[in-house]
Amino acid sequence: MIFQTLQKCLELRAKYMHHSLQFPGDNPKDSDDWVIYPPPPPPSYPPSAYKDGKFPNQKYDEEDFDPLKIPIPGKHTVR
Repeated sequence: MIFQTLQKCLELRAKYMHHSLQFPGDNPKDSDDWVIYPPPPPPSYPPSAYKDGKFPNQKYDEEDFDPLKIPIPGKHTVR
């Protein structure tokens, strides 16, 4: 009885993961050619910067956002 219930739970999980595209490789953000624009900022407090226990007030050079630089993907093939 316990095994059957567990088996049913695992089957339901696989079913819903399939329908919600949560399996590895389903999310296009997981591919190496996914472009993030503008790039994310560097970490604001790397561990090496707060050796004395204080967090530095680190700033980074922000790139001006230019909507013309946003890469537009081509036609997507829906499965």
